[in-house]
Amino acid sequence: MRTGAARRRRFIAVAVALPFAVVACVEIALRVGGYGGRAREVPLRFMNRERKYADDPSGPLMPDADRFWRLRPGGASPGGGGPIPASGFRTAFDEAKAPGVRRVVCLGDSNTFGLGVPAERTWPAHVARGLVAARPAEKWEVLNLGVPGYTSWQVRRLLECDVAAMSPDVVVIETGGFNDWVPAVGAADREQGRAVSASSLRVVELLASVFAPSASPDEHPRNSLSDLATADYAGPRRVPLADFEDDLRAIAAWCAAHGARAVFIAHPLPELTVSRNPIALQYGDAVRRVAAETGAALADGWAAFKASGAGEAELFRDFCHPTDRGYEVIAPAVLEAMPR
Repeated sequence: MRTGAARRRRFIAVAVALPFAVVACVEIALRVGGYGGRAREVPLRFMNRERKYADDPSGPLMPDADRFWRLRPGGASPGGGGPIPASGFRTAFDEAKAPGVRRVVCLGDSNTFGLGVPAERTWPAHVARGLVAARPAEKWEVLNLGVPGYTSWQVRRLLECDVAAMSPDVVVIETGGFNDWVPAVGAADREQGRAVSASSLRVVELLASVFAPSASPDEHPRNSLSDLATADYAGPRRVPLADFEDDLRAIAAWCAAHGARAVFIAHPLPELTVSRNPIALQYGDAVRRVAAETGAALADGWAAFKASGAGEAELFRDFCHPTDRGYEVIAPAVLEAMPR
């Protein structure tokens, strides 16, 4: 009886382990044989007028395993300007912070990057000059880590994967102004990130090539950025509102754990963009709400633009990007929110 029971247990154990062993052998064979491992196309279709992808060697972006894409060092700056520094961001810097320096890391999308304006006219550059003027006895370094097209999910991944080595004293986060609430390309960013992790297995890649051929670019909607209207849209967004708030809380928690002061920017938008995309107001409210809940500082760009007395034509250059004057208005709000 005991011998029979032991045999049954061994049989069950082998039956359970056998499929895993087969998959492992196939995976090893595929890797040894050189199959797969190619970087997949990165979903830039909604914001990429040239219809280029992050694996296009002539483009300003390149693939990134954690964040979908990043700026290409030495490549042309998106929207014009000089080449991207070796740091891979708009600011050239050494990763290790120099002794006695207080470092401000600025994260966000094209509104942080400063699409369409020279590097010295972005809001991070205005903040840097403001710190020198207001606190001449202190040594400050302001890093512009904005990347066009980034959502809160990508900002969170950048923070979690790369920023700790930079030893920031202050982290300024500008997100939620556009990329987060636009329609998803196939799936939300977080789901796409999980798919990237799973597709690192050659077996998964092989099965996907057989049963789920990749879609062509023409199968996805071609939204005109200036005319984007999602008032009646009920499909998935790049970062659903609940995920957006979760990302912001995770960013605030990271800052607290690393001894950095978090400053959130509520990014303003023109009235026409808001009327066509009223959900944008909910994302702005989420920034304010999470800042209050977590004790993070808030730089409210909406309030700053209103208080400036300037008209929209003076503050915005298009559907979401500020003009030089707009960046000048945002910077003091950030400076006011920073620690003394």
